[in-house]
Amino acid sequence: MKMAALLLVVLLVAAVARAFPDGAPVGACDSFMPRHGTTAALPNPTSPYAVVQSKAHYNPGDIVTVTVTTSGPSFKGFIVQGFNPQTREVIGEFLGGPGTHVIPQCSAITHENNRNKKAATLNWKAPLNSGPVMFRYANSSDARSENSIRM
Repeated sequence: MKMAALLLVVLLVAAVARAFPDGAPVGACDSFMPRHGTTAALPNPTSPYAVVQSKAHYNPGDIVTVTVTTSGPSFKGFIVQGFNPQTREVIGEFLGGPGTHVIPQCSAITHENNRNKKAATLNWKAPLNSGPVMFRYANSSDARSENSIRM
């Protein structure tokens, strides 16, 4: 039974990796799930994935480097978005860069290809108003994480 479950997980992950080779669809912004046909993963405090920002505080208009890393298996796809944790409003905007694709409809950023990645370095432009920001992250393995900085 365990072997069958493991095989199913491997097949699902393989399907996920091929599902959106050009980045997450706009629909992923609604529920912030990768939308690869798999079920939602529960938050995992021992997850090998981390979202780290270059600043603990930001000023209006600052460019903040946001890095997604893994100490475990590589990931092929991802989506990241900044939002105000008090209002849940999406804030700021990601700037496109190598290997990324901006989803302007929801101020998110995603992968441009489905190559294996151990990290993704992204640039987020802070809004002109102040307040806290959290970065929401999901990857093609259905891992999710959030991290925050304050103004």
